[in-house]
Amino acid sequence: MAEEEKQPAQASGGSGGDDNLMAALSYLGILVIVPLLVKKDSAYVKSHAKQGLVLLIAEVIFGFIAWLLVFIPVIGWLIEVVVWLFFLIMIIMGVTKALSGETWTMPVFGSLAEKFKF
Repeated sequence: MAEEEKQPAQASGGSGGDDNLMAALSYLGILVIVPLLVKKDSAYVKSHAKQGLVLLIAEVIFGFIAWLLVFIPVIGWLIEVVVWLFFLIMIIMGVTKALSGETWTMPVFGSLAEKFKF
């Protein structure tokens, strides 16, 4: 089953190094703009860029919420740490999948990304 999940770049839509690198940039914050402008014709890069954009929007929204959570001792801090850790894991997974040429659907935010039409 592990062999079925891992697909080479050609089979999943990535055309190798350039597309994989652009897809990986999608998960690095504001750098999501680069793949959206440079590789707008690549469905593989676009799918990663949509997820990276949704992740960036979620990080910004949570950044404002986190500012309020700082004032709630212990529980607020724990919530903040857990959510930022989740974001970090999603970034690492996204970059790893993109560099290996795999397409994937991000947990929680993946369904929102599919709704973007560009």
